[in-house]
Amino acid sequence: LENNAIKVIAFKGPSLSQLLYGDITLRQYSDLDILVDIDDLYTVSEILKSINIKADKSIDFLKNEKLLEIGSDFSLFSQNNIHLELHWNLFRKLLIDKSTDFISSNNLEVNINSKKIKTLNYDYLLIYLCVHGSKHLWERIEWIVDIDKLLKVGIFDWNFILKISKELKVYNMFLLGISLSDELFDSNIPTEIRNHYLTNNKVQNLKFKMINLLNSNFMHEEKEKKIMILKFKYIMQMFDSKVEPLKYIISIIFKPTHYDIYFINIPSTFSFLYYLVRPIRIIFNSIKK
Repeated sequence: LENNAIKVIAFKGPSLSQLLYGDITLRQYSDLDILVDIDDLYTVSEILKSINIKADKSIDFLKNEKLLEIGSDFSLFSQNNIHLELHWNLFRKLLIDKSTDFISSNNLEVNINSKKIKTLNYDYLLIYLCVHGSKHLWERIEWIVDIDKLLKVGIFDWNFILKISKELKVYNMFLLGISLSDELFDSNIPTEIRNHYLTNNKVQNLKFKMINLLNSNFMHEEKEKKIMILKFKYIMQMFDSKVEPLKYIISIIFKPTHYDIYFINIPSTFSFLYYLVRPIRIIFNSIKK
């Protein structure tokens, strides 16, 4: 991609392992995540296709404006089945403003096999890890270990992090992540930042709920439907304002998702039809089951 003058950063996976643990083999990961500019998506997918990294669905979906608006990633696979996730946004539109330019935000570099690889800077990486873990109810303790490791190696602009997490409406999720790390590992957190979550009753309550989940087998033994209901219940409690949960419910019920777009690729001019496709797809899937 660099040879084709395309800006790209790697995050999570081996780049995170190298940054936090000093070795790409010391952390478990199941795919490779890269972030590119939304305007480069189709070109990137064609370049990857030329070296036999191909999508399991048509790359023409990357020309679908509705998918680019509501989605955040697209999966491709190498010949030996390495999963590559191509991202154009770190989070779903519900949680984050797409105008934030992560690719040009004073990125860090890690050295892997004598190759310098760009990755997220410490501030954005901390916010991302906290939100990612919160959205998945911290089902893997290694995600909390990652935050503790990051807090030990990183240099942070805490005022900037607080400002951005509030602007992106992920303030509670950010506080939940660092409070879990502090609770379990006595992490390196400044006193003034620690006070933000120690005085936040919602975050304190959620923290102990997450620890109880970690100490149970619920996320690994229960049926998918029960897990989804629990995730919905706790995510509703994580939002920063009273308006956000309502917007979240409305979006789940009415707004099209990337699944609806993969169900049928409708030209941009008629993208409003996805509001009709959604109930049809849900009914179709229910009948199939």
